[in-house]
Amino acid sequence: MIVNQYDSIAEKVSERYIKDTILLEVIYPAIISEVGDLEGKTILDFGCGPGGLTRQLVGVTQVVGLDASNMIDLAVKMEQEKALGIVYHKSKLNELKSQYLNQFDIIVSNEVLTEVPDLHKVLNELSDVLVQDGKLIFTVAHPCFRKPGAYSTMTIPTDSERNEDLIMTRKNYFVEGPYALSAKDHFLDGAITYHHTISTYVNTLTQLGFIIEKLFEPRPSVDLIKDHPSVFKGTQEFHPMFLGVVARKPLKD
Repeated sequence: MIVNQYDSIAEKVSERYIKDTILLEVIYPAIISEVGDLEGKTILDFGCGPGGLTRQLVGVTQVVGLDASNMIDLAVKMEQEKALGIVYHKSKLNELKSQYLNQFDIIVSNEVLTEVPDLHKVLNELSDVLVQDGKLIFTVAHPCFRKPGAYSTMTIPTDSERNEDLIMTRKNYFVEGPYALSAKDHFLDGAITYHHTISTYVNTLTQLGFIIEKLFEPRPSVDLIKDHPSVFKGTQEFHPMFLGVVARKPLKD
């Protein structure tokens, strides 16, 4: 997984993630709104990293955070300093599958499925630890706008000079598989991640028996853009940076 490539700087990366405005103000609230009523639920945060989302899910019957990288060390440290009743496992899902078989009512996961080489395998393992009628909620970097290839921008109409008319596309949308991130002077520069089309995510889920209930595309509010112009500069206010999916494991007959 991509995070393992940065285990040597995990503490630095984790501290940035737990303060990240996009995560705290856009992504986490969008996921939590899809979770709904937490009462009496058991929840898994798959690929929890430093536990930023996990800590917002407390108050249920059980919250479990799972991550194989050193980023989870900060989550464990924060739990030790202020106990919220979260159980953390520094492990891969397949190593704990038997322990949590048919255990969780809800699984949440933020930008993790772009970091696994075998999407079908991981989604199948997530299905195994969900209860019947359990819900899987995940977000990924939007396949249409954050994927391999060079950015290509245009305006409609073509002679417009308004930011509102600027659109952004990416080349190589249909080229799936691993690729190296390009982010000069950024800690993720050169990391290997995986691109899948929207249809691959949808078709893989349905092949495994999931019922797709909803797609959502988290976006910053007008006020948030105004308050943090440097964070949401350019076209982020005009096109989605993330894609969310809500899928349910059906009841057996």
